Amino acid sequence: MNRVETNKRLLKSSAMRVTILALAIVITGPSISLAQQEAADRNKPRFYSIKMNGNIIGYAVVEQETAEEDGKPTLLLKSETSLKFAMQGKERSTLLKSETRLRPKTRELLSYRLKSTANKAVGHVESKFKDNVALNWRYADDSQRGEPKEVKLPKGAIVLGSNNFAHWQLLLDAARKNAKDNAARVPVFLPDAGQLDTFELVRSEPEEIEVAGTKRRCVLWRLEKANLEALADAKTHEFVALHLPGQKTRIELANESIVKLAQKSRAEEILARHFSQSNVLFNDFLAVSRMVAKIDVRVIGSGIQNDASVLNTAMQKFEGTKEKDHIVGVVVVKTTPYDASASPAFPSSSEADKTMAPWLASTDFIESKDPAIKALSAKLTDGAKTRWKAVSKIGQWVSKEIAYTIADTPSARLALKTREGDCGPHSTLSVALMRAAGIPSRLVGGLVYTPSFGGSFGQHAWVEVHMGSAGWLAFDPTTGEFEKMSATHIKLFEGMGGVLPESIEVESYHPPNKRVATTNPSKARPLAWKMDKEYTFHFKQGEKALGDESFTIKEVKRDGKSAFELTSKIKLNVNFLTSLNSSTTLVVQPNALPISFQRELSVLIQRVKIECEFKDQSVAVKTSGTTNLSREVKLAPGTYCFDNNLMGCFALICSQLDLKPGEPITVQTFHPSSLQIIPLTFTAKPLASIKIGGQDVECYECLVMPIKNTFWIAKDGRFVRAQQGNLVIELKDE
Repeated sequence: MNRVETNKRLLKSSAMRVTILALAIVITGPSISLAQQEAADRNKPRFYSIKMNGNIIGYAVVEQETAEEDGKPTLLLKSETSLKFAMQGKERSTLLKSETRLRPKTRELLSYRLKSTANKAVGHVESKFKDNVALNWRYADDSQRGEPKEVKLPKGAIVLGSNNFAHWQLLLDAARKNAKDNAARVPVFLPDAGQLDTFELVRSEPEEIEVAGTKRRCVLWRLEKANLEALADAKTHEFVALHLPGQKTRIELANESIVKLAQKSRAEEILARHFSQSNVLFNDFLAVSRMVAKIDVRVIGSGIQNDASVLNTAMQKFEGTKEKDHIVGVVVVKTTPYDASASPAFPSSSEADKTMAPWLASTDFIESKDPAIKALSAKLTDGAKTRWKAVSKIGQWVSKEIAYTIADTPSARLALKTREGDCGPHSTLSVALMRAAGIPSRLVGGLVYTPSFGGSFGQHAWVEVHMGSAGWLAFDPTTGEFEKMSATHIKLFEGMGGVLPESIEVESYHPPNKRVATTNPSKARPLAWKMDKEYTFHFKQGEKALGDESFTIKEVKRDGKSAFELTSKIKLNVNFLTSLNSSTTLVVQPNALPISFQRELSVLIQRVKIECEFKDQSVAVKTSGTTNLSREVKLAPGTYCFDNNLMGCFALICSQLDLKPGEPITVQTFHPSSLQIIPLTFTAKPLASIKIGGQDVECYECLVMPIKNTFWIAKDGRFVRAQQGNLVIELKDE
């Protein structure tokens, strides 16, 4: 009951999937010193802390040992990295274990193996090196290894695995060896991507820097392309820290206590940093057809390397600057409907066009050659005569059949297997299905408006498909927008990337928000509830009793002024496995506008405490327990407060409504659990008598949107019943 359904697919968990990808690609961590630690303690484990926003989100342990292989000495590097964080209040974990073999003196690469476990998803990467050639495999735990990808390597290439904390020293040693005028170019093989890259590093003069609470004289190496800084001890050349300012992440030397500290730490909520609250609250954001906005954002992952030209599309014009990861300027976005009559025929011969080759290839996470994906693609597009028809069938199938949930990987193959995923898997699967059908397509992303976090622009991924002479057409399988997309989509990158928005300011938009009748929060209507009396709402689904909410309202003083304090206790048994218990205190002004809100909630193993302080048209929110989050959200004047399953909140809000049959009344509300600002519209029918607690009560029957509930509100303002489907919540006694 009262679960917020307002376009929940846009909640940026999807975005975070892309962010974790960027983290995995960019964060390659510290390791033992290979050049300077040929000493007695070289086999001693090294420990590293991983912090985001100053809070511990993980640790790394790296070791080395020597052995013989084929009668030759071999150096074995071991790395284990553990990450823990939360998205949408759900704890996520990632564990990466790897082994790298190489020759101790020449640093000649022999092999690399990685096993990554991200909740449900288990993946493997293997590389074998010989004669300056890398044979590379990437596969899921439940699939065949298949044929390797062959990559030629230049002499002196080093390996750099995702979040592999035994490789970074290799890069710094190579940079120091190759440096000229404090600049170095190092060929780097990236096994996760199966490709070769060249890293350009710039070295600064040594300076005193604090690392793990100790001053050390360090050299800073800056990798401009990835916007990161690596610190090496000026004397020993040992790697000591890695700083990613764009991701507010720092990795540095620690001691073995970091393992227990990280295991005991609460999961840091990392979703919020990918949202920027909007200065405009759209009451129908999917209908926005034109928007002008000033943006100040930072991109990560592939977004750093994208050319500024990606910011101009058939829908979007950009004026401003893009300097590496930093984009500042003005975007004008216009919804551009596609004329399906101009669609190329299907199937087409576009695969013969070499310029389209990159957008037809099977790649990591876009596994268009997977047998199951190929079979589904053929089935969905069977009978399609135009490319647009084929694209529509694919997009609509993904939108309908892939349930929305936070994903452990953006893999198209896994999304098809599990039938679930966020915007990342929605998009990669759409692209894979289209490429399997010979339709050029690509993954893109940026920001999109969502009611979350007080009405914000948050990180999102969607799709572009090539439509012949019409060029690239954008569509969004997550939101179900195909023929046209809302103008609240701001494209910022192509490929696997992410966004950290500093600010988004909407300067104009069309159509304007609808004007509706509202309550007058400056005037307090009297409460019909008796003070200090305990009331009970009974929850019933069909014939099954689920539990109760008991609440009491009493008069109190806050800052010397009159106020009401609502206390509520809920105990629900959803099923034989799941129970929900909560204790809530809501303090409001006489007109029911909130002063403070505090809720302690337990569901299964989740334990969450939410604290809100309302002041000066804003609310400061602090969430602790299973997940940690602090956030300030701007509020419009007259914003009420309600949360999931809390009928007591509605007992206060409904008391202030001036209901008139057939005349909608809209109020702004803040929803603490999701940090959404939600306009609730009450449309009342004429007064009619219903039975409540064995008595006849004259009530207005109100449809409440967008939460799709029906409320019954007594003539005197008492909220007495709610219904959603076969779930009925009713006041037990008068």
